[in-house]
Amino acid sequence: ERLRVRGQVTGAAVSTGMPLATGMVGTIAVDGDPERDKAPASLITAVTEDYFGVLRIPLHRGRWLRFDGTDHDSVLVNEAVARHYFPGNDPLGHRVSFYGKRDAVVVGIVADTRDSDLPSEPGPHIYQPFEAAPQRFVKILVRASADTSVAAGVLREVLREADIVS
Repeated sequence: ERLRVRGQVTGAAVSTGMPLATGMVGTIAVDGDPERDKAPASLITAVTEDYFGVLRIPLHRGRWLRFDGTDHDSVLVNEAVARHYFPGNDPLGHRVSFYGKRDAVVVGIVADTRDSDLPSEPGPHIYQPFEAAPQRFVKILVRASADTSVAAGVLREVLREADIVS
């Protein structure tokens, strides 16, 4: 919020992972089925509201997550999840379980992103609201409105004010 009001950034978000800097990985169970040994593991990222706007990741189907506390049991999935876990079916409205304990309904499908490196095909990725799974170690993503060096200075200033860095 502090970054957005400064005017040097057009968007700012917090997440537990981001493209080319992967985060948490877990196996997935679909609609209560046992976790699949042969299915690929999925990246699982907790995000704040502006994450998809900052990274310009489009929504392909369904709806965006709500960040007003009402969507703790909802997730977005990428197209790779749809291909791997729901071949020939629409994942919208289906339940997915991950980490062996977290259960949520798929409300939207977003575009794939390159998660580990540029040459590799995108793998499955689940996005959940940050408040549903807050973490101590996060990534701060910023989209600068103009000069990135000015935006970097604003970011350092805001982090110092929040007593996050010295």
